[in-house]
Amino acid sequence: MIAATYNKITATCNKITGGVNKIGETYNKIDLRCNKIIERHRGCDTSCRAVASGAVKGRSTPEKTLMFKACLPPVTAGAASWCDRG
Repeated sequence: MIAATYNKITATCNKITGGVNKIGETYNKIDLRCNKIIERHRGCDTSCRAVASGAVKGRSTPEKTLMFKACLPPVTAGAASWCDRG
């Protein structure tokens, strides 16, 4: 599920940026990287919700799968595993 993965990444990023590296450039680099990862997941989450709700019509399975290529690898196989249907 995207929510669990997103929360895990957020927690990891908060731990890194809030703890060890609070020195100038290193801190900024880590913070920027974390924000990019989190934003990417937000984008994937939005796409998943659109597919799950039927908002994205007329797309074949391969095309839907391509929408999730930018996401980090899902825990289980298939793009549908990224969708938070709960």
